[in-house]
Amino acid sequence: MTLNLDGFFIYSLIRDICEGLCFMHASGLGWHGNLRSTNCLIDDRWQVKLSEFGLKFFRTVEVREPKDLLWTAPELLREKNYVGTKEGDIFSFAITCAEVINMKPVWEATDAKGNAEEVVYLLKKTGREPFRPRMEPATQDISPALTHLLKDCWNENPTERPKMTTVRSLLSSMNTAKTANLMDHVFNLLEQYAGSLEQDLNIL
Repeated sequence: MTLNLDGFFIYSLIRDICEGLCFMHASGLGWHGNLRSTNCLIDDRWQVKLSEFGLKFFRTVEVREPKDLLWTAPELLREKNYVGTKEGDIFSFAITCAEVINMKPVWEATDAKGNAEEVVYLLKKTGREPFRPRMEPATQDISPALTHLLKDCWNENPTERPKMTTVRSLLSSMNTAKTANLMDHVFNLLEQYAGSLEQDLNIL
């Protein structure tokens, strides 16, 4: 048996990212501006902490590589606006969460095959069907409502993306677990894993 990360584990990580963005959007920071999966750090209590924010001045002068733009909203790519916006954060949130749900780099399952330059080109391109990742949940107990919400968050029109406070409310309504504490949940998973491992050893 392997220790599988279930829907609640994934939901909890997404909820923490959402909470971090809600805090920033309501603070003097205004927005993150560079949200991506590599900036989401997990601490010793299994909570996600956001990093690399508050550097807006440096982003106005830095040269960005295509591989660093894979989470950037299309309108910001077209404008070469690397400082960011709240609406851009919401797009980046959706792409980051799609990676969490798929448990792999999100653009690998697209026609671009993960090629950074092609992904950026296709994101900037306008058309009737905007280029987006495929949702391929790594576990079956992901709520369809969650995937629909993320698709709303990567809407081509930034004004039609939900605000982070709305996302937080919708996420809260999706939590049907008995516990809201991810650490307790992880301990339960480890206990189940240990029990199953013990049974396997007894069979041997």
